[in-house]
Amino acid sequence: MIIDAEKLLREKGNIIKFILENREVYEQIGIESLITILDNNFLLLEESLAENFIIAELLSKFKIFKNGYDDYVKFYKLLEKNNFIEGNCLEIASGLYPRLAEIIKESHYKKDYNLTIYEPKKIIRIANDITVNREKFTKDTNIKQVDSIWGIHPCGASIDMTLKGIEENKNLAIAFCGCDHSTSEFPHWFGDYWAIDFCCEMKERYGESIEIFEWNRPKTKKKLPVLVHKKRRA
Repeated sequence: MIIDAEKLLREKGNIIKFILENREVYEQIGIESLITILDNNFLLLEESLAENFIIAELLSKFKIFKNGYDDYVKFYKLLEKNNFIEGNCLEIASGLYPRLAEIIKESHYKKDYNLTIYEPKKIIRIANDITVNREKFTKDTNIKQVDSIWGIHPCGASIDMTLKGIEENKNLAIAFCGCDHSTSEFPHWFGDYWAIDFCCEMKERYGESIEIFEWNRPKTKKKLPVLVHKKRRA
């Protein structure tokens, strides 16, 4: 059990209220279907809730995950451990509710960083000092002034942000999703396990500057890679 079912039962109304209060944002992905999932799956299919990244952001916000199962908290601890939260930081694909950025704002005691979010969809603003860029991150995005790049389940931006971050020698942390985001540009990385193959190739290509971890997804038991690249010092 990864979710506190009793707490979810108590908080479900507040979560739905929050969605409705931010209708302009959640209409982008369909409010009715989102509420239906919450109404129908909150006890019997808790793993399905955690697999839905839009809902997982809200479960994290309302602290519904049991200790050790909140991916946003785990990812924050990874960034903190590697001293990535300093200088100019870039988060790719924050999601509609930028929960990771919120945890950083709440938990990171140092304030020696600037955070910019790249997210093409409308998002809920959690702080005035976070710059939001409503563009897709691509291989042509200028990251010259960036120190660290990260993303938790950045989906279609995964390959571009990884290659660009490593090749331009930036601190990089990325937790891959379980979707198939292979493209015709990179036909040798394909299928449900493309991210694992991709990370293995990055490790072979760049050696000791790459670390690879695994996170288990609760529903499918699929092991998803988390890649970390530490900036090489001159």
